[in-house]
Amino acid sequence: MKTVKKILVIIVVFSGGLLVGKLYYRGPSKIPAPIPTYFNQSGQTDSVGIGAGTVTGNIFEVKEGNSIQEAVGKSKPGDLIRIYPGTYHETVYIDKDNISLQGIIENGEWPVLDGQKTMNDAILYSGNSVLIENMKITNYKGNGIMGQAGNNYVIRNNWIVDTGVYGIFPQFGKNGLVERNILTGIEDAAIYIGMCDNVDVRFNEVYGNVAGIEIEN
Repeated sequence: MKTVKKILVIIVVFSGGLLVGKLYYRGPSKIPAPIPTYFNQSGQTDSVGIGAGTVTGNIFEVKEGNSIQEAVGKSKPGDLIRIYPGTYHETVYIDKDNISLQGIIENGEWPVLDGQKTMNDAILYSGNSVLIENMKITNYKGNGIMGQAGNNYVIRNNWIVDTGVYGIFPQFGKNGLVERNILTGIEDAAIYIGMCDNVDVRFNEVYGNVAGIEIEN
């Protein structure tokens, strides 16, 4: 009986905490965060030691008016896809290994994935050794960046605002790096590392979310 009462108390406290979080959550600030000095203006990558970002193939350039997903469809393992400043309304699926998705920030202008409050997820990946960096992601209903069983991933230098349930959500993967991202206005956890092994989460800035960073294995 004591155990049952203890479980009920935990459930009540947890539910109350979520309710308070929802009541006090007011969504993302209308004042944009300043671009941190660590965001790479040139879009050049450096070695991270886990396989992602190793470019051995072609370089595709995507500019406003073009489709990021179309470039992904044409790409092969080892290719780099560079996205130039502009607004892109789409969901990007990466189901191939060793694909690098790299935003180019020019004079403070970002490539922006905007879901227009109608699309569920911005970027979904299942391939191994995927790199996603230098993207601004906003106005999605589900998740900003979500991984399903992809290993050796790098998610860094992204600016994620108001993307629904989770901002960055790798799941069922191992050997990952999540660093130097800024996330705000998320309805649950800004960064949620779900059932992953050997993942480094460092130097991220999370504020104005219901929860900050959750990690489980």
